[in-house]
Amino acid sequence: TGDITYLGAPLSNANRPIVLSQKVQLGSGTLIEELLAKPGPYAARDHLRAAELLREGGLERFRSSLDRPIPSLTLSTSQAWRLAILRAAAQNPRLICVDEPTAAMDDEEAAPILSLLSAQSALRAVLFVTHNQEHARKTANTIALMAAAQLYGVLPQAEFFGESASPLIREYVRTGACHVPSPDAPIE
Repeated sequence: TGDITYLGAPLSNANRPIVLSQKVQLGSGTLIEELLAKPGPYAARDHLRAAELLREGGLERFRSSLDRPIPSLTLSTSQAWRLAILRAAAQNPRLICVDEPTAAMDDEEAAPILSLLSAQSALRAVLFVTHNQEHARKTANTIALMAAAQLYGVLPQAEFFGESASPLIREYVRTGACHVPSPDAPIE
């Protein structure tokens, strides 16, 4: 319950961060449409911007495919996530929220996503949700532990993984589990 504000105003369609949910979803248009989040026609500067975005995401090999439809490209899950993050970044938001982009990925697949998120965090706020402590350690400046719909600490990365963290956080770091009751759990 309560109110949500973003940039000092109530959250609305006109005033909200960009949120990329757990299942990455790309459009069916062309790659350049996906990257720039706008329909054509495209000027030379648009093609240059799209090429620059591909470079930022480690996707240079798709530069010659800007006019191809997304479904015709063979994209890995990591590549699809990077395209979604780049599309969000091209809209120049102040905050991008990304929910578990590296879930079920090995470190090699996740590395370019983590690198892109780190690069984006130098330009804007990035809220990155993960259950993978190593991914958080490699990417985050500040870490929040949420369990049972409540925050149990928001700390600089070094403190979160250090000995001065609360016992609950230290237990989570040690075991990967956080044993707290849900707010609606029966008392027994």
